[in-house]
Amino acid sequence: MIDAATRLDALAALGASAPLVRLASGDCVHPLLRNTCLGPPFHSYHGARAPQGPALAPLWDDGGYVYALRSTATGREFIRFNIEDPQSVDVVAKTEQGFWAHRFDFLYETDAPLDDLRAAADAVQFRDFDAYLAAREEFEDLPGDFPAHRTWLAQTIAEIDQRTRAA
Repeated sequence: MIDAATRLDALAALGASAPLVRLASGDCVHPLLRNTCLGPPFHSYHGARAPQGPALAPLWDDGGYVYALRSTATGREFIRFNIEDPQSVDVVAKTEQGFWAHRFDFLYETDAPLDDLRAAADAVQFRDFDAYLAAREEFEDLPGDFPAHRTWLAQTIAEIDQRTRAA
């Protein structure tokens, strides 16, 4: 794990946007992000073990999870791991745009007003917000359950990652 003193520099070196680094530092760029997307991380530097593998730069904690960014042989990854089971790592996205799709899906689920979601998306430079929202609205027209939602979200993030890498 990247040490706390160099964490923000490491995030920038890994290609994190200025708004993402600001959030990771504790500078809330929009009130909607305050409870789920705001650093600095606590658990990472107070007893939680990091997953094995490449060094990671923690972004923030969300409950018992740590969100982080790391570089691997295949490129960078936005990951999430549970502090109780750090070896069980979820690769959330391969790009920051995909990562924001993941986080905004959570915010959408909280019934945040659309205008607030859009303003928060602008604040973090989530350029694919409209594409995410259109996919979300299409998904909601289908009968589904939690596993179906998880599959849909992974597919949507993968599509956003692919578009972002191609741009």
